[in-house]
This record gives sequence, structure tokens and C-alpha cells, in this order.
Amino acid sequence: MEVCARPFNPPNEKNPSISDEALTFGLDLNKEIRDRIRLWSAYSAAFFIPLHPKLVSLPLILLIVLSLTELRKSLWDEFKGRPMWFKLSMVALPIYFFLHLLGMLWTDNLAEGWLDVSRKMNLLFLPLALFAVPWKRIGLVRIFKAYLIGVGVSMLVNYARMISMYWETGDSSLLIGRNAAGSIHLGYYAIYLVFAIAIAAVILKSKNRLKGKWFTWLLVTIIAAATVLLVFSGSKMGLFALIGVLIMLFLFTFNPQKWKSAILVSSLTVIALGVLVLSNDYMRTRLAEMVIQLSSEEIDSNSYESSMVRRMTWDGTLKVWLKHPVIGTGTGDIQDALMETYEENGYTAPYLKNMDPHSQYLQSAAALGVFALLSLLIAFLLPLFKALERRDLLMGSVAFILLLSNLSEGLLERQAGIQFLSFFLPLVVILASMDEKQEEVQRAL
Repeated sequence: MEVCARPFNPPNEKNPSISDEALTFGLDLNKEIRDRIRLWSAYSAAFFIPLHPKLVSLPLILLIVLSLTELRKSLWDEFKGRPMWFKLSMVALPIYFFLHLLGMLWTDNLAEGWLDVSRKMNLLFLPLALFAVPWKRIGLVRIFKAYLIGVGVSMLVNYARMISMYWETGDSSLLIGRNAAGSIHLGYYAIYLVFAIAIAAVILKSKNRLKGKWFTWLLVTIIAAATVLLVFSGSKMGLFALIGVLIMLFLFTFNPQKWKSAILVSSLTVIALGVLVLSNDYMRTRLAEMVIQLSSEEIDSNSYESSMVRRMTWDGTLKVWLKHPVIGTGTGDIQDALMETYEENGYTAPYLKNMDPHSQYLQSAAALGVFALLSLLIAFLLPLFKALERRDLLMGSVAFILLLSNLSEGLLERQAGIQFLSFFLPLVVILASMDEKQEEVQRAL
């Protein structure tokens, strides 16, 4: 990770992470104090995301308020001057939010609708707030390092709790499953771990990282500990996300002149991950059940196995969407429509558990129609394609993790998912655009 200034904004000497070209509106704060609060709010949000969603709210509120009440004169002109991929990536989430507002016009369950709108407000304000900050690259890089530290702390807490419970009871089942994620939803925590692995890998291959064997071994330890905890959690989608990130890492770092070393390291990584997965009965059983259930031609409406239950929720949501393919049921009516469909089709487990679709794509399409689905796909696919073009592991990892995870999780239906997505997706897009601009300047010299 090379550290360089944003080319068009002179740095603030007192604060090397945020530039000085800004005007404030409505907040009578000393600029140095305001910049420090905003910067540390971003660091705090990144640190607390893997620990608990409630700890993230205050830092994000401070970041949004301080950013949107301090606007640079040239902000709109700066946005218009950015490449099309950047502009579409940054507006996709706000458009998705406005579609939820629009969906209130034809929803019947207004209480649920407004609750959903309020839950998703970060999708509007965070991309705007993060773009409004005149970042320097070093400030953005430190945010990802703060997140990595937060993941490290959360892993220490989870490992300590699991070992303590096992020590007291002798029950090895306490070392697997949801206990690996603590108080955070298992699927979301698996995403946090995979992203931490990607960040550590990016730092490891960076020419400007801290020198010394101790730092290298610290990053390797974080990667190993996160991988073991991910496998112990039994998260199938987390495992697939990790495999995808490892494939990207191989493709982006492959050097034909050192192909023997690359193949050796890749082979050892595959063998180590394979042994870890196959030696874990819980993960191996879940993968086998997934293959059996998903390959079954018929849906067992009385099954309680997680993969089959997901098939029921997906089938029910698809039926709801096909009734209103363009505009959907309305922002607040999706769950009511789903419960009716579950009951009509005899889907016992989803009906008794009042389950949502367990797929953000299907849920968005069924609730708000095809345009909501398209806005989500644009938000994930454009950064992913650009990352593949630029060999950008950080942006590629975030985009791929979100693209894949939303197949079987509704990340935008809980704060733990909304905070992660609306915070890190705009940040990696901004960082990639900054690097792209710097590369253009260097080519022109």
C-alpha cells in the first residue's frame, strides 16, 4: 500500500489524513478538532464493526453529521469529473434507499415500511458523507488497519470464551457453530473474518508495510486464526467467500517468472485449508447436507435442515416476486406476502419461524421490483469488474464477498450487515479511484 496525497487537495499539516479545502455550515467547531473527531469516528466505526453493531452507531452518526455539515465548494464538480464506474458505484446504494422510500406509496403495512426505511438510512447518508470527506490515502489505509485490529480483538474474545466453556464442561460442541461468532450473526461474522484475511494479505504484499519478521508473523497469525475460526463456525458461504478471495489473491499476485514458488504456496494453502475443513466434522457434515438438499429435485416442505429451509424461502419469495415483477409488493409488505405463500405451500419451518427470504436479491426484487435488484447488482458488480481490471484485491474482496453473501443472506435487513456494507463498499471505491487518479498522474509525467 503506497501512501500518497490526494492530487487535487492540499494536505492539512496538522492532520495528515484529511485535506484543508472545505467550508463549514452550521457547526461552530475549530477545524482541527472537527477533523480529528471525524477521523477518529471513522477509525472507531471500523474497529467496532466486528465487535458489536450497537457500538458502531455513535461513531457513524458523528462521521455523517461532521461530513455533511462541512461541504467543499468543488464537491459537485469533483463528482462530475470522476469516471463513470465510480459515479455509478457511489450512487447505487442511495438509489436503492430512495426506491424504498418510493415503495411506501403502494405498501399497506406502513409501520413495517417506515421501520425498514429508518433501518436503511445509512445506505443514503454514509456514501454521501464518505465522499464529502477530503481524504488523503493514509487516512483511508488506517481505517482498514483499525478494522483489522477490531477483528483481532473480537477473535481473542471469542477464542477465550469458547476455550473457557470447553474447559468448564468438556463439551467439544461448544467449540463450533454459533459460539465462534459471539453475539454477532454467524453469517455476518464469517464475512468480517474473510475481509480481515483479505486486508492482512494486502498488507503482506505491500511494499510499504512495516518491516520486521514480527509484523509479518503477526499478519500470518491473524490470517491463520481467522481461517480456523471461520471453519469452526461452520459458515458455508463464508468458506466459499474465502476460497474466492484466495483465488483472486493468486491471480493478482501470480508472477510467471516465479511460477514454481506460486504453485508451491498455492498448493500448500489448498492442502492446509482442505485438511482443516475435512478434519472438522461440523463443517464437513454441513457441506454434505447442503449438497444433498440442493441436489434434491423436490422440496421437502417438512424439513428443518438449513439448506432445504432456504430452498423453501427462496421458492416462496420467487412466487411473490412473479406476482409483482416490476414494482414489488411495497416496502413494508414483503413479510406478510411471504407468510401467506409459506402457508399456501405448506412450508412448515419458514412459516413457524416467520423467516425472511434469506437472499437479499430475492427480497429486494420481491419487495421493490426489478429496479431494486438492478441497483444492488450495479453496486457490487461494477467495483468487482474494476477490481479485476486493476488487480485490486481490497476492492475485489469487498465486492465479491458482498455479491456472494447476499445470495443466501439478507445483509441489508440487519444493522450488522448494513453498517459493514454501507461503510466499506464506498471506502474501497474511493480508495481505488484515488489510486487510479494517482496512476494517471504518474503516467502523464
